[in-house]
Amino acid sequence: MHTPAAGLAGSARAALTDDPAIIGPCRLYVLALVAQLRAVVAAIVQFDREIAHVACTLPDYALFESLPGAAPQLALRLLAASGEQREHFRSADE
Repeated sequence: MHTPAAGLAGSARAALTDDPAIIGPCRLYVLALVAQLRAVVAAIVQFDREIAHVACTLPDYALFESLPGAAPQLALRLLAASGEQREHFRSADE
């Protein structure tokens, strides 16, 4: 008895195509995507460095970083969520 799942399992073992007209452009496409991903990863590393540099200059960063369980990323998110301008809040209840 032939089932769709059995057909998929059987085709997974063999190449879908050996046609160089399909494989060549697909290979180039994947290489182009890899190059783009490398550029994005490099940009993220630069952003992370700049954010870490700026975070250390903010007066409230040490406060948020000292919270139990607040890794540097969470401390930055908490700081961004609460803002730097304490005068916006009249009391701790807000």
